[in-house]
Amino acid sequence: TRPAITSVSFSPTSGNLGIDDTLSVTINAGEVGLIAGAITINAVDVASTLVDNGDNTYALTYVVGDGDAAVADNAQIPISIVLTDAAGNSNTAFTTSPVATSAPAIDPAAPTVSNVSFTPVSGILVPGESLTATITASESGLTAGDISINGVAVDQTFGASGGAIYTVTYTVTEGDDDISDASTIPISIQLTDASGNTSNTFTTSPLAASSPGIDANSPVISSLYFTPQTGAMIVGDSLSITVISNETLLELSTATANGVTLSSFVDNDDQSYTLKYGIAEGDADVAANATMPLSIQFADSAGNLSNLYVTSPSSGLTPTIDAHSPEISAISTTTADGYRKLGQTVAIRLHFTEVMALSGGNLSVYLNSGQTLSVAPFTADTAKNVTYTVQPGDFTDELDIDSLRLTAGTLRDSAGNSAFLTLPAGSNLADGSDIQIDGIVPADFVTGSVITVGTPVVAGY
Repeated sequence: TRPAITSVSFSPTSGNLGIDDTLSVTINAGEVGLIAGAITINAVDVASTLVDNGDNTYALTYVVGDGDAAVADNAQIPISIVLTDAAGNSNTAFTTSPVATSAPAIDPAAPTVSNVSFTPVSGILVPGESLTATITASESGLTAGDISINGVAVDQTFGASGGAIYTVTYTVTEGDDDISDASTIPISIQLTDASGNTSNTFTTSPLAASSPGIDANSPVISSLYFTPQTGAMIVGDSLSITVISNETLLELSTATANGVTLSSFVDNDDQSYTLKYGIAEGDADVAANATMPLSIQFADSAGNLSNLYVTSPSSGLTPTIDAHSPEISAISTTTADGYRKLGQTVAIRLHFTEVMALSGGNLSVYLNSGQTLSVAPFTADTAKNVTYTVQPGDFTDELDIDSLRLTAGTLRDSAGNSAFLTLPAGSNLADGSDIQIDGIVPADFVTGSVITVGTPVVAGY
C-alpha cells in the first residue's frame, strides 16, 4: 500500500518571508518510518531536511534563497511531496498547499539602490550646514538599514519622498572629515524591505563635480608672541604680533590689541601670521608689570571661524607702552599783579604733565611784550623757572606767553615721547595773573620860548 499524505501546514502562517528566512512545513501521513522521495517547496528541493517525528508527522525546512520564486500574500506556495515506505512504495506527489490565508508570502528579492544625488551640488559646507542625499531605489516601502555619509551615521534622518525615492540628511559637525572640492564624499547605504531583505551596500557617490566640498575643521590659534618682547614703546612705534595657527591661507576676522582695532595682516605661509599695532597718541599705557589686552580671531576660506584668542603674553614678555606725550600743563608766576617797568623782573614757571628732559638745544618762550626768553637744557624735571627782565621798548597791557618753540634738540619724557608745545588752554600766564609791562622811556620835553603870566615860575622841568 502506498503511503498517504492527508495534509500539510506551514509555520508561520502569515507575514512575509525574506531571503534566509525559514518556513517550517509539517506533513501529516498515515504511518511512521517513511523516507523522502522527491520533495520541493516553492520549487526548491528540500528532501534532505525531512525529519520523522515518530507520530505519523514529518517536518521539512525551507529557507528562502535569493532568486527563489516570489509568492504574493494572496497566493499559495507551491509544494510537491513524495514519501516512500520501507517496501519502496511511494505516494503520488502531494501538491495541495495550505490556502493563502494560512501561508506567508515569500519575497526572495532584495531591494536595490540605483543612484544617489546631493543637494547642494557645489560649494563648501562648514559645521552646521547640511547635505541632502536623494536615494533612488527599486521599490517603495523601504526602511533604513545602515546609512552613513562622510563616515557619519544618518539613518535616523531617513524619509520617503514618494514612490521609490528616499532622502537622508547629513549635517556637518566640527571635527568631521574634510573633503576637498575635487573629491567625492564617501557614502554607504543599505535599505531594507518589509520582508527584511537588505540591499547590497551602495557606495557609488556622486562625482566631485556634482558634490560640495566639506570643511569641518575650524582653524585654531594656539599661541602668539610680541616683537619686541621687552623695553619701552612710545607714540609712533610699531609692535609686531606673531600669531601661530594650525592652517595656512587664513584671513583676519577681527583683531584688537590694547583696545585698538588692527588691520595690518600678513600671512607668513608657514601657519603663522603677523599683525602690526602702531602706537598712537592717547592709547592705553601698559606698565612694566602688566599685560596687554588683546583679542584675535581668524577665518578660513570656507568661513569657519577660529577660536577667539585672548591670552596675552606675560608681563615679562610684553614691552611697556607710554602712549601719552608730555605737555605744558600750566604757566604761572609768583610776581604780584600790577605794572612792571624797565629793569624790573617777572618770575615765570612752566609746569609739565610729567617728568621731562631738555637736551641738545634751548626752549624759547615768546612773550607778548616783545621779548623771547630761553630755557637751558635740563634733566628730569616736572617744572622749570625762567625770569623775564623788562627791556627798553617792551610793552603790554597784560603779560602773556605767545608761543613755545625748540631752537634745536628735544624735549621728551622718560619714555622718549616728544612733548607737545601747545599752550595750555585756560592755564596760560595771563589766565592767572594781571601784569602790565611798560618798558618805554618818556622822551624829553623841549620848548622854544616861555611867556609867563603871573607867578610863580617853575624851572627845571
